[in-house]
Amino acid sequence: MSIYLALILLGVASGMNIASCNDNTGFTLVPNMNGFTVYVDEYTLGILDNESESMDEFGTTRTYRECLAHATSEARIRLASRTVNDAVFLNTLQQVPLKISNDGVEHFAYSGKCAQGCVYSFLPERLIRDIANSPDLFIHEYAHVLHLATESSSQSKAQAEAYSKFMADERSLLEITYSQPYIPGSCCFWYAATNKYEFFAVTSQAFFLEGSEQRWDWPTTSALLQSESPAAFNVAESYWGISEEELIAAMSECKVPWFELLSDEQWVAILSGIVALLVITIAFVCYYFSCWKKCFKKASPKDDAKFETNEFL
Repeated sequence: MSIYLALILLGVASGMNIASCNDNTGFTLVPNMNGFTVYVDEYTLGILDNESESMDEFGTTRTYRECLAHATSEARIRLASRTVNDAVFLNTLQQVPLKISNDGVEHFAYSGKCAQGCVYSFLPERLIRDIANSPDLFIHEYAHVLHLATESSSQSKAQAEAYSKFMADERSLLEITYSQPYIPGSCCFWYAATNKYEFFAVTSQAFFLEGSEQRWDWPTTSALLQSESPAAFNVAESYWGISEEELIAAMSECKVPWFELLSDEQWVAILSGIVALLVITIAFVCYYFSCWKKCFKKASPKDDAKFETNEFL
């Protein structure tokens, strides 16, 4: 338990890491997911053909398998409509699998960098229903994949500037417009303000909305994103429209930190070694000072007596 606590404190036990994303033990590949790679654990595999709470446009209840197929299909259609020669999907998103298991509490997240790792969820029923009802949510997590693979690109620099402009100028005016005060760290209406990464993911969601589709938090529609934060809209248009040459060039400069490639077992081994070394060091220090005190007392009892009677003062 102490090792697990140490892992949590050091931030290496949060959800999944690249090493665990690459380990497909206990997972099954779900076929026909429109070019996306989808792995599910045994529990999720068992519910795929059950009816979900999601309905299609005709009011027919979908199975969880149909929900996944619908979400991935919608994502592919929308990506194809806004990207150049499908470059973003073919060079980044296609490489990152979606992994779903019933093994935690996280709803939806991306763990990785440089088009490595995985998008994952530990809440199968809720996640599959949500991305079927709101395909833009599926795009949200894959926006992180694109962003974290191309941070050296000119689009990434422009995106950081758009976020700074939003926080410095636009947000305060929009708080009045929507009667929604901004609370730092909040998870709700101003989630886009969390940091530049969430800003790109959330504005990408709005960017890919179609027709009358609407989100409940800011920005609520694609048209409102364009009018309320023109810089963010332009960045989304430029980023998702990045050319294959620019994309490959930016990805070639992306480096994954070595510690993100370590498996949980390797982290446990490293931390176990650190804990053992600390215990040995503390024991040695205690032993050394204990011996030193005894030796000092034996060598100079007179000095001890002087100290106790304040004769040195």
